[in-house]
Amino acid sequence: MVSHFTDNIDVRSSEKFVKSLENYQVEVLFEHIKVGLSSFAYQVFVGAKERTYQAMLLSMLYGMGFDPLSERATNKGRIDLLLEMPKATYILEMKLDGSAHRAIEQIHHKRYYQPYINKGKELVLVGANFSSEARNVSEWKGELLSESGEFIRELSHEMTYISLANI
Repeated sequence: MVSHFTDNIDVRSSEKFVKSLENYQVEVLFEHIKVGLSSFAYQVFVGAKERTYQAMLLSMLYGMGFDPLSERATNKGRIDLLLEMPKATYILEMKLDGSAHRAIEQIHHKRYYQPYINKGKELVLVGANFSSEARNVSEWKGELLSESGEFIRELSHEMTYISLANI
């Protein structure tokens, strides 16, 4: 599809993101998302809601070579974003001016991972918070679960931003 818009196609960057997620290196993805969101003009963020950030993230993921599913309904609610990788299923919950911790708690409370247990893939739960002040991802937190839903390890990386009020 990209070839219809430009002759400058570099699949190596897509491969980099796929390999990063295959190795549970979520920080590589979020560093790129941080750069991507910073490229939007500030006017785009005026009145932005959580769904605005979700749409931007969805577009960026498509551009990185993924095939994300947005608003995947379960019997307890909707998963903000779902990514199926060869050996893992990524479940992403996003908050605006909340916390990554609260997003992870929601995934657990509503058991968004339940339909993906025992499907032969590990599960990666990711909670991300967007800051309306920074107009970007302010923090994310992740957990790696076994294919049966047992906790394996935490995946986390702190992201910090200079407050726009101090500029």
